Amino acid sequence: NESGSSHAIRNARERFNEAIAKHDAKAIGTLLAPNYHIVTGRSDQFHGSEEEPLRWADVFEKDPSVIYRRTPREIRVNELWGLAEELGNWSGSYSAENGMVKASGVYSAKWQRAENGEWLIQVEVFTTLTCDGPAGGWGDRTAGKPALSGDVRSAGACPPRGAGEGPGVLPWASAV
Repeated sequence: NESGSSHAIRNARERFNEAIAKHDAKAIGTLLAPNYHIVTGRSDQFHGSEEEPLRWADVFEKDPSVIYRRTPREIRVNELWGLAEELGNWSGSYSAENGMVKASGVYSAKWQRAENGEWLIQVEVFTTLTCDGPAGGWGDRTAGKPALSGDVRSAGACPPRGAGEGPGVLPWASAV
């Protein structure tokens, strides 16, 4: 039996998914706590609920094909403190220079209950586990707009085979 808070968080997550599907960056912003922080699927980090919708708007403008979905597996709530943990799976696809990229992985989100009772995302951490699509496009990771939640777009495409210092090691991982 799911608590009212767990149900409210699942509904908020679904509104986030719908906002991505509709390319509605403004709606995404309404779901974020003022001190929002994110670690993307490629370990880029960003802070601020005002900046995140701007990053989404830029991506939506540049890539009409982009889509991401987060699916909660588990939600645990501390009602007394107004905090909750969401664990789930994410998947997405977007256009890269050499074709479509499909990526997926897992995520963790920390939610906090606002004074008005609404649940807002305080922190999201995404881990990319699979990436299928064209290799390459790594270039300068800091060029252009930063990556978004759960995505691998900061590099443009999947890493080429053999990149990095060993199996599954990203070429910049030692700097993170």
